[in-house]
Amino acid sequence: AVTWAVFILFGPFSCYGGTFKKHFNTLMAVLFLLTVFMLFIAMFKQTGTASFTPLFQSYTSPVAQVLSMCMLAPWMFFGFEAVTHACNDFNFPSRKLFPIVIFAVLSGGLIYILLAAMSIMAIPAEFSSWTEYIAKRPGLEGLAGLPVFHSVYSVFGVKGLAVLCLSIASAIITSLLGLYRTTGFLLQYMGSHKVLPVWFSHVATDETPRNAIFFVMLISLLIPFLGRVSIVWLCDVITVVGSGAYGYASLCAYKTACAEGLGLAKKLAVFG
Repeated sequence: AVTWAVFILFGPFSCYGGTFKKHFNTLMAVLFLLTVFMLFIAMFKQTGTASFTPLFQSYTSPVAQVLSMCMLAPWMFFGFEAVTHACNDFNFPSRKLFPIVIFAVLSGGLIYILLAAMSIMAIPAEFSSWTEYIAKRPGLEGLAGLPVFHSVYSVFGVKGLAVLCLSIASAIITSLLGLYRTTGFLLQYMGSHKVLPVWFSHVATDETPRNAIFFVMLISLLIPFLGRVSIVWLCDVITVVGSGAYGYASLCAYKTACAEGLGLAKKLAVFG
């Protein structure tokens, strides 16, 4: 019921929010970034980095642990390319997007890193190291089973939890607004090129693809019936498909760079 309420609230808001929706989304994104920074700096002053040792878990190799994190990268950064789906709506040169996207990716990566660090900066007293804590975390209940929540609550109490919840709320809001915008424009684009029925291509006077967004909302209402395991499925699928999509985009960039004789672009494409 709560999930449905959230979907139904943000679906129409994405359709009829107008310019307020854009400013609100920007505000939530900045709030998300600032609250994570603020919590990490405050916690760092209280706890330091003593809990960061050992640097790796002992029961698998360090290389495997690093690679397991790299394999998550497509899932963690899927969606940053969403801004390019609406290039036709911009009233400024598209090249100005590059520094914005770079800043967004770096900010997102930093948020992931800081949250991961915060999760082990104040572990439960019964554990001697973070490796033992993380290994036994699946069997723990309450806040102890939620490392970031436990760390923040241990250091700052209820007030710290309130700031963390505000941060999470802002993250969810930006994610939902971004989801509706991205999928809406993708379906609208496919409809306008007759890959999907023309009904999807219809847009409002402010260029919002309302038909596509409402379709996404209705489809999304079915997902909660699959349970929480569906989240794992989506993460797995996005990780695999995202790798293919990014690889394909890099290949296209490489071929374009070769055709136009752009040396730097060719190197960046190979790196991608």
